[in-house]
Amino acid sequence: MKQALILIFMLLSSLVFAQQKSTVKGLVVDENGQAIPFATISILSAKDSSNIATQLTKENGAFEFSGLSMSKYVFKISVVGYVTTFHAFSITETITDLGKVQVNNADNVLNEVVVKGNKEPVAVKKDTLEFDAGVLKPQQNDNLEDLLKKVPALEIDENGGIKTQNKVIKKIYIDGKEFFGNDPQLALKNLPAESIEKIQVVEKKTEQAEFSGVDDGEREMVINVTLKNTHKKGTFGFGSVAGIPSMATTEAYYNAKTSINRFSPSEQFSVIGLLNNLNQQGFTPQDAANFSSLNAQSNRGGGGNASANVNLPIVVGKRPGVISTEGAGFNYNNQYAKKSSLQSSYFFNASHTDLVRNLFRQSFLPAKTINTDQNTKQNRDNFNHRLNATLTHQFNERNLLKFTTALNTVSGDALTNSLSKISTFTTGDTVENNSNRTVRNHSQGLSFNNNLLLRHRFALPRRTVSLNAVFNLNNDKNNDSTNTLNQNQVNGTVVERIIKQENDRRTNQQNQRIQLAFTEPLAKTMTLEGNYAYQQNVNRSNFDVWDIVNNNRVPNLTSSNAYSSNFNFQQAGFKVNNETKIKTFMVGLFYQKSVLQSVVRRGTDNVLERSFQNVLPSLRYSFRKDANKNKANTKSKSITLEYNTAVNEPSVRDLQPITVNNNPQNIVLGNPDLKPEYIHRVIINENIFNPKTFTNIGLNGNLNYTQNAIGYAQTVSETLVRTTQPVNLPYRWNANLGFYYNFSVGKQKNKIRFSISPRYLVSKGNNMVNGVNNLNTQNQYRGDFKITYLTDKINFVFNTNYQKSFVEYSVNKEFNQTFSVFKNITDFRWKITKEFTIATDFDYTYYQSSRLSTNLRPIPILNVAVKHLFLKNNRGELMLSAQDVFKRNVYLSQRSDENFFEIDRSNTLSRYFLLTFTYTVRNQQGGGKK
Repeated sequence: MKQALILIFMLLSSLVFAQQKSTVKGLVVDENGQAIPFATISILSAKDSSNIATQLTKENGAFEFSGLSMSKYVFKISVVGYVTTFHAFSITETITDLGKVQVNNADNVLNEVVVKGNKEPVAVKKDTLEFDAGVLKPQQNDNLEDLLKKVPALEIDENGGIKTQNKVIKKIYIDGKEFFGNDPQLALKNLPAESIEKIQVVEKKTEQAEFSGVDDGEREMVINVTLKNTHKKGTFGFGSVAGIPSMATTEAYYNAKTSINRFSPSEQFSVIGLLNNLNQQGFTPQDAANFSSLNAQSNRGGGGNASANVNLPIVVGKRPGVISTEGAGFNYNNQYAKKSSLQSSYFFNASHTDLVRNLFRQSFLPAKTINTDQNTKQNRDNFNHRLNATLTHQFNERNLLKFTTALNTVSGDALTNSLSKISTFTTGDTVENNSNRTVRNHSQGLSFNNNLLLRHRFALPRRTVSLNAVFNLNNDKNNDSTNTLNQNQVNGTVVERIIKQENDRRTNQQNQRIQLAFTEPLAKTMTLEGNYAYQQNVNRSNFDVWDIVNNNRVPNLTSSNAYSSNFNFQQAGFKVNNETKIKTFMVGLFYQKSVLQSVVRRGTDNVLERSFQNVLPSLRYSFRKDANKNKANTKSKSITLEYNTAVNEPSVRDLQPITVNNNPQNIVLGNPDLKPEYIHRVIINENIFNPKTFTNIGLNGNLNYTQNAIGYAQTVSETLVRTTQPVNLPYRWNANLGFYYNFSVGKQKNKIRFSISPRYLVSKGNNMVNGVNNLNTQNQYRGDFKITYLTDKINFVFNTNYQKSFVEYSVNKEFNQTFSVFKNITDFRWKITKEFTIATDFDYTYYQSSRLSTNLRPIPILNVAVKHLFLKNNRGELMLSAQDVFKRNVYLSQRSDENFFEIDRSNTLSRYFLLTFTYTVRNQQGGGKK
C-alpha cells in the first residue's frame, strides 16, 4: 500500500511538473554592453527548429516570454547590422533568466536592391517585403519558381507569370544584379532553390531617384534573390536528362536541361541550356509574326503605368499547341575594382509549334447577328537571339556613366490552313460565306536599343544633373503568300471568288531621344526636379501587293503603299517633392507638344501634318511608418495615393491610309486622322504589417479613364465582308479594387499560413458597328485563397481561385452573358525518408458559360512523381513521373469585346510518362557541401 501511494504521488508530481508554464527573460546588448532596442527575438524548438514565439526587444533591450513548457529550446536574435545569434538552453524552472546576451557587429550592405540583415521569417523594410527562404522548406532540385509558389504575397500563373498586389513583376535580380536581362522566366526555371538565402519583393525606385535621393513617384515591382554565403563563391547548379521511347499509342518524349553557375565576390557567370518536346519553354517567347515594332508611343506626366485594357479574358489550360523547344545562353556580371561593372547576357532559342484550333465568334450588329466558325491548322518555327549588356563606370562619388545596349533578332516561318464558315440569319434571308485559306508566312525582326546616361552630384545634397541619350532602331519584314477560295451564298445563289496574292511589308523605325534632368533643394525637406526632353521618331513603311495571275506576279497598285512619317515631341515640366521621414508629397506639371508629319506615296505624294498639345499633371502622396521606429511591437504601415496622366500616340500601322485586303472577308483600313489617347489614372495602395504575428493586410486599386480612346469601327456588308478601321471614340474606362490578408495560425507561426485576396474589376467601352454605337460593360469578380503548410518532411500548398464575369451590350441585349471558372490547385510533397519523396500536383477546373449549350465537364489534371536520391551527398536523383494521368488536359479561352464574344479551343500536350535523372553540382568555397 505504501509503495502504491508513493507511486501515485510521483505520477501526480510528474503531471503537475509537466503542466507548469515558465517564463524566460533577458537583455540583448552589443559588444560594448549597450542595450539594443527592437531586435527580433525568436524561441525555436530544439527538436525541429519550429518557431514557438517571436517578439521585439523593448527600448532598454529587455525581453520576456511567458507560457513556455519545460523543454529544450534555441534562442535566436536577429537585428540589422549584427550577426544573427543562436543560444541553446533548457527550461527546468518556472523562471529562467538568460542575463545579458551579446550580439556582434556585422557589415550591413545596401547595394541597389540588396538588403542584408536579420533573418525574420517575414519582414518589411521600407519598400521591401522579405521572406527567409529556409522557412519555405525547399527540397532538393527545387528551383526558384517552386519557392515563389509558397510565398503568400505572390501569384504565379500556369505559365510562370508573376504578380503581386495586382502588379506584374518583370525583372528578377540576383544579389542586386540583373539575371538574363528582362526575362524573369530564365531565373525562375534555372536558379536552384538550395542556393537562396532570402526572397525580397521590392517596390523599386527609378535609378534617377536612387541617385538624386529625391523620390520621383515612379515605381517598378521586382524580385531580388540573395544567395547563401556558401553559394557566393564556387560552382553550383544541375544537369538533367529525361525521356521515354515511343510506344504503340504514345510518341517519344524527351527533356534535357542544365544550369551551371560559377560565382565569386566580383563575378557571376551562369550557363543554361534546354531541349524538350514537352511545351516547357523556360523563357518568355517572342513570336516573329508578332514582333512588329509598330507600337503606340506612351508619354507620361507622372509615375505609373497608364494601361487601359478593357478585355477581361478567362483562360483554361496552359499553352495552346504542341511545342518543341531548344535554347542556350549565358549571363556574365563582373565588378571591376570599385569603379566599373559589367552586366551582360546572351540567349538563343528555337521552337516548333503544331497548332490545331477551333474558334467560334458571335458578333452583334444592330439588326443581325453573325456567327463565325473557323478551324485552323498551323505549323510554325521561330528563332530568337537576345544580347544585353550594361557597362557602368563610377568616376568618383559624384560622377557616373552608364551605357546599356540590347540587340534582339527574331525570324520565323509559318504555314496556316483555315476553313471558315460565316453565317447570319435575318428575317426571310439566309446569308452564308465559306472560306478556304492557305497562308505561308516568313517574318524577320530586329531591334537595337541603346541608352547612354551621364550623372553628376554636386557638393550640396540633393543638387544633381543628369543627361540621357537614347537611340533605338527597329526593322520589321513580313512576306505572305495567300491562296483563298471564297464562296458567298445568298438564298441559294452561290458566288465563288479565288484570290491569290503575295505581299511584302517592310517597316523601319528610328527613335532618338535626349533628356536633361536636374534636382535642386528648395528647403530642408523640399526639392525641385526639372525635366526637358526632345524625341524624334522616324518611320518608313512599304507595303507591296501582287496578284498572282497565270502564275505571274501582277502589281496591285490599289492595295500597295509607301508611307513615311516623322513624329517629334518636346516635353518640359517640373515636380516639387516634399519628403520627410514618414511622408512624401509630390506635385508635377508637364507640357508636351507633338508634331506628326506623314507622306503617302500613291502616284502623287499626299502630305499630312498635324500637331497636338497636352498638359500632363501628376500628384502623389505617400505615408510610411516602420515598425521599429518608435517602440516595440508596433506595426509597419504604408499608404500611397496617386494621380497621373499619359498620352498614347496612335501606331504607324493604324495611321497608314491604306487598304489591306489579302483576306477578302476581313478588310482593314488605316486612319490618318487619329488623335492621341489621353489617359487619367488614379492609384491607391495601403499595407499594414505586424512583425510580431507576421500578419500582412492591405488593399490596392486603380481607375483608368481614357479620352479619345482608339477603338475600331466595323461595317459588315450584305455578303458578310467585314471592314475595320481605327477611330477615336468618346471614352473608355476601367477600374479594379483588391484586398489581401496574409496571416498565420497556431503556435508555430510559420508552419501554417493563409492568404486571402478578393478583387473586383469593371470596364466600359464602345465601338461603332454599322454606324451604331454599341456600349459594352464588363464586371468580373475574383477570389484567391491559399493555404501553405510547410515542414521538413511535408510541403502542402492549396490554392483555390474563382472568377465570374458578367458582360452586357447596349445593342442585342439578349446576347448578354456570364461565364466563370472555378479552379483548385493542390501541391503536395512528402519526404518519406532522406532518399525517397512522393510529389503530386492536382489541378481541378470547372468552367461554365451561358453561351455554351452544355457546360464543359470538370477538368482534373493529376501529375504524380516518385523521387529517389542517391550517390555521394545525394547528388543524384532518379524520378519517375506521370503527367496528366487522367488525360484530360485542354486549352480553352473565352473573351468578350465591345461587339462580340469568342470561344477558342486548341490542342495541347496530354498524358505522358517520363524517367528523369538529375545530377546536382556543388563545389562551393564558402563552407557548403562538396
